[in-house]
Amino acid sequence: MKIAVSFLKYKESIKRTIEEIDRTDADFLHVDVMDGKFVENSFLTIEELQEILPLSKKKLDVHLMVENPDAYIETLVRFNPFCITIHAELQNALDYIKKIKNRNILSGIAINPETKIDTIKFLLDEVDLVLIMGVNPGKGGQELQEVSVHKIKELDMYRSESKHSYLIAIDGGINQNTIKKISDVDICVIGSAISLSDDYQLTLDEIKKIGAR
Repeated sequence: MKIAVSFLKYKESIKRTIEEIDRTDADFLHVDVMDGKFVENSFLTIEELQEILPLSKKKLDVHLMVENPDAYIETLVRFNPFCITIHAELQNALDYIKKIKNRNILSGIAINPETKIDTIKFLLDEVDLVLIMGVNPGKGGQELQEVSVHKIKELDMYRSESKHSYLIAIDGGINQNTIKKISDVDICVIGSAISLSDDYQLTLDEIKKIGAR
């Protein structure tokens, strides 16, 4: 399992939090982007992205919670991210996926807790990653929903049966108490459990150790 650390919640500043994440052995910096329309909250404008993303040396794992991903995609490809993920609940989701893939970036599709796997099966030939939202998107610090845990097994089973190769990731509610529930994912996004802790690497090591038991 690879780990992506989110800085949606932070204690001092975004810059300091990114610096601290960079000092850990996390695999990715997870970048949450919200426009205040697709979700209630706003987080990171295009101008802010251009300012803060050069601060990190880690590969970027980008999650767009926005109504119109076009302008964000154009900005983000300059930073050569590992993956750009958009939401299945968007209209024209397939068009955005193809735009990302045409830029030689891995494309991801995110699903909210209430979204059923059956509704995205037509997209699974196209995407490189499926991001299961463990919580309702837009706010950090929520508790992991059991319905999202069940989707991991469902997606894994479908991947085996259909011979797809997409990665399975989960985002939201992951900490020392819940990591064992999602040990079968390929990528785990961890936010406030690390970014609000006093020692990022120590907390990351603790979560990894518990998840490996």
